Amino acid sequence: MIRILALILVASAPVLGQIHPGLKAGAPLTDVTTTFSTGSDTRANLPSHWTVGPMIELDLPLGFGVEFDALYRRVGYHRFASRVGPDGDFKSGLWDFPLLAKYKFPGHTVRPYVGLGWTYRRLGDLLNRFGSGSNGFVLAGGVRIDVRLLKISPEFRYTRWANKNSADNFRTNSNQAEILVGFTF
Repeated sequence: MIRILALILVASAPVLGQIHPGLKAGAPLTDVTTTFSTGSDTRANLPSHWTVGPMIELDLPLGFGVEFDALYRRVGYHRFASRVGPDGDFKSGLWDFPLLAKYKFPGHTVRPYVGLGWTYRRLGDLLNRFGSGSNGFVLAGGVRIDVRLLKISPEFRYTRWANKNSADNFRTNSNQAEILVGFTF
């Protein structure tokens, strides 16, 4: 049994060398949420200033690859009540789970890349009461810089959301642009 396990580990070593876990962080270039009015109040956007989360990238032959991220940002509103209730802030976490197919152009240390994929967005904590989400289309472009064991990937990412209402009384923009930097090993 130990010999079979050792053989499996040796045979899978080339594949494991192509899996790169890491961290992705950045900032939005557009507002994530929108200001809107309901019958009883106005909700003004509280800007989101950062995005952060784990990522994993799989390098495939011929410059192709796959990337999966779990990106978190804090978003919210300031409520100006006109009839009912006090003014106040509503804040929540927003999770995006993009899955991208990538193509890295030939190069040695610096490799430009493009990516295309799908994403799912969930408002609130992963296990809490909100339970609503939205799907989107993702387009990315950037450069991967290999520095020994570390790979740094600054990129521009555009997302077009199919549904801009992530939950009742919580509205996000249909178009989202952001600058992200990935750090993988």
